[in-house]
Amino acid sequence: MIPADKRASLVRVLGNASRAETNSAAGARRAELERWLGYIEQAAAEGRVYDRGLDECRRLVIRDYADLDARLKSALERARVARAAANAAREAERAQREQQWAAERHQRDVEMAQRRAMRRLYPLSVLPPVGAVLRSASQVLTVEGHGKSFVIDEGAPSVHGSHLLGHEGSRGAYAYCRAATAEEIAALEEREAAAVAAAQVAADRRAAVVAVVDTVRQLDNLAPAGSVVPAGRVVHDTRNAYGGGETIIIADDGAVWYVQGNGADGDDWSRNNVPGGIAWRITDPALHARAASLAQMQPTGRG
Repeated sequence: MIPADKRASLVRVLGNASRAETNSAAGARRAELERWLGYIEQAAAEGRVYDRGLDECRRLVIRDYADLDARLKSALERARVARAAANAAREAERAQREQQWAAERHQRDVEMAQRRAMRRLYPLSVLPPVGAVLRSASQVLTVEGHGKSFVIDEGAPSVHGSHLLGHEGSRGAYAYCRAATAEEIAALEEREAAAVAAAQVAADRRAAVVAVVDTVRQLDNLAPAGSVVPAGRVVHDTRNAYGGGETIIIADDGAVWYVQGNGADGDDWSRNNVPGGIAWRITDPALHARAASLAQMQPTGRG
């Protein structure tokens, strides 16, 4: 038996040992909680909830430690706030991307509509080349490119213009254009003015040729049969390889020779007084002056 005085001492020793063991276990538990809590706080700083750490803290009954429990709640609140901010940022970024995509789609649609509005359909046979400046209704356009060719359908003239009439079933392509620059418009107007002037000169010359020929026929002075047309100065010449056309020549002696081609199939060759044609020789001074003016109207002498 343990004496009474010794028994009390032993109880104290055993109590102290038990309390020490309890304190040691509590310290280990707190240390374990702090370790998991550190992970949770680190995740919270990144806007995440560390579920494994949260489960461990609950298993270790973190609510028994008011200070640690307060830290846990604070970390979870920070994670919630950070996650909400991250979600809001992602949503704002998504909305911004969608807005940008919508703007880009709209811009593409606008550009496509403009591109289609500025395109013109032509048969391939008259498709203007890239760089050509042309008039289309009230617009002046510059061709920038061509689309793929396709068969022109019957409805194309009513949609794209009467210039397609007669080309139904032929292959055509779009000429994609832009508005011409001021310099391009000025150059086009200069070319148009030159063309109008040239056309007027050509019309005046044709009228002058007709007047000369009419006078020749009125005077009706055929050259003798077998005559040789002099070289002279050719002021008008439309003779061709098929036996047609006409020539006006001013001979060195001042006479005006008019030769009508009469060598084509079906012509009455018996009327010819020069090889391949019928010639008139006129010595009228007034006719000479009018014939000479033809050379001034077209220096090359070609009609």
